[in-house]
Amino acid sequence: MINLKGITHSFGDNKLFNNFNLQVKSGEFVVIMGDNGAGKSTICNLISGALLPDSGEVLFDKTNVTKQNEHARAKYIAHVFQDPKVGTNSDMTVRENLSFAINKGKSLSLKRAVAKDNDVIFKERLEGLGLGLEDCLDQVVGTLSGGQRQALSLIMATFGEPKILLLDEHTAALDPQVAKVILAKTEEIVQKNKLTTIMITHNIPSAAKYGDRFIFMRRGEIVLDTRERLSNADIAELFE
Repeated sequence: MINLKGITHSFGDNKLFNNFNLQVKSGEFVVIMGDNGAGKSTICNLISGALLPDSGEVLFDKTNVTKQNEHARAKYIAHVFQDPKVGTNSDMTVRENLSFAINKGKSLSLKRAVAKDNDVIFKERLEGLGLGLEDCLDQVVGTLSGGQRQALSLIMATFGEPKILLLDEHTAALDPQVAKVILAKTEEIVQKNKLTTIMITHNIPSAAKYGDRFIFMRRGEIVLDTRERLSNADIAELFE
């Protein structure tokens, strides 16, 4: 599904990737960990099109998207970031945010886009979170808690039919209890929609519990790539 082939990428004089390769199969849930500056977020940005490689190729299935920008790749990708404020509009209501997400790619007027016809769908999606958002459709998103807002971002990102889900530290800014809710919902969405998923995390218990493939990176290189289930202790040792 995803093939990063012979990727070279630098930030100024710092060459992070030199002939970097990564293949992710369709429907695979890959968890990536590593030291700061290892290249974890850069992988997501190269896949999403937020960054273009200095050389090498990015392929989705057999389609070469190397030169496509982020907007052109958006039809394939759902991306959830660490900051709960990213991916939602603070000044719009929950309904308005969800309306624009469900109508992504369609040419609609504002009035038609936020029609209440989809309220049943919105409430059904939100009820499963257990955060009370189903009763907040008319609430302005900027007044939500960080956990509620990140949950909304996840639901919005996965409306439609994306093939790829990128999760860049998407629970790092949340308290542990809310993070558990978001992670459980993430796994449910991934399994239900058979999404090809890359999750970056610094949380060792999350890395040990979720995904079916584990990658550990250091200074732009993959030092461990396994489908074996690792323990918390196994993962902690990699940081020593």
